[in-house]
Amino acid sequence: MIQLALPLLEGGSIAGVGNEEYVFKCYCRNKLNLYYTPGSPPCRSVLLTAKALGLEFNLIFMDLFKNDHMTPGFVKQNPQHTLPTLVHDGFILWER
Repeated sequence: MIQLALPLLEGGSIAGVGNEEYVFKCYCRNKLNLYYTPGSPPCRSVLLTAKALGLEFNLIFMDLFKNDHMTPGFVKQNPQHTLPTLVHDGFILWER
């Protein structure tokens, strides 16, 4: 899975390193921005998975009762205005 996400070099190695976990952590050294709300089971799943992988996030709390997820800036990133939403170097991932 990691090999599909990262560029391959000659010989099929990933960035010239054999340790895929090391390469994945280096690839993600720029912190990921996670838009979340604490009461959401999908958000908790993402947080638990990240903890198991040793990843760190910039956590951005979204208050659904104040309609934070309906702001023009957030809707531009995620037209479905759902949480969690993960942003990394211009790549935006949300649940469909």
